Amino acid sequence: MQANLNDSILWTKRGVSVIWDAPELAKLGTMAKALSLRQWFRWQAEGWPEREAYYTGKGGRAIIVAGLDAAIDSMTPETATEWMQDYLLAAIREFQAEVAGGGQEAALIFWMVNRRRFEHRRSDDSVIWKSAPGFRGETIPISHCIWNGAQRDIARIVPVGYADPEHGIGLFLQRVS
Repeated sequence: MQANLNDSILWTKRGVSVIWDAPELAKLGTMAKALSLRQWFRWQAEGWPEREAYYTGKGGRAIIVAGLDAAIDSMTPETATEWMQDYLLAAIREFQAEVAGGGQEAALIFWMVNRRRFEHRRSDDSVIWKSAPGFRGETIPISHCIWNGAQRDIARIVPVGYADPEHGIGLFLQRVS
């Protein structure tokens, strides 16, 4: 994992982020513009037609997607891992290419509510998601699933003066390859 990202604007303009701090996320604008995961996949199925109503943020180029955590909790950890690697990662790459101009012109932000379910494993520099309680401590290699294993380039987002710098508000990758 890279050093902390202290730039409080970069993640709102480009890249793929996971944010768990709702008050910080709300600073982008109305949370009513957040898309459900289902809506986001529907938008993909439609070929990503221009939809200004979906954008929020200071530059109007951030897309917030809610519900990924609920979706992966509804599956076994093995199924969730396969689904994210086969479908979610492909959709993220397509979003970058078709909507975000290669990842530089729009931000894709997944709002996942519970920070405590993320863990940075220093041994292999990966980020894991702790599965729902019914799965006896199993984990999902979320950095492999969302960011294609680019954990060395992932940065913890810690705005200047943030009260919890050890955890920050989320994780950011400028571009998924």
